[in-house]
Amino acid sequence: MPNKNIHNISNLSKLHISDAEAKDLEKDLQGILGYVERLDKLDLLDVEPFYHPHDLTLRLRPDQTEKVAGTHAIAGSAGFENRLVRVPRIIE
Repeated sequence: MPNKNIHNISNLSKLHISDAEAKDLEKDLQGILGYVERLDKLDLLDVEPFYHPHDLTLRLRPDQTEKVAGTHAIAGSAGFENRLVRVPRIIE
């Protein structure tokens, strides 16, 4: 019988798997966990973090203020009343 954790994972993910599939998945999971254990043993004290494969610099534009029409822009819209816009109710 395959590992009980495999069936728990399949239950949580709402996937139905057979016992044969569970045995295959158990082998795959053991392989993944073995690889993670190997990575855990690596000495990475002097290794710089790797953030991005390309040396990118952001092109920023200066902030500029612009005139916005404000309430005049929505004054002609349906439902505009006392500087507010009424919208259809979506929650009963």
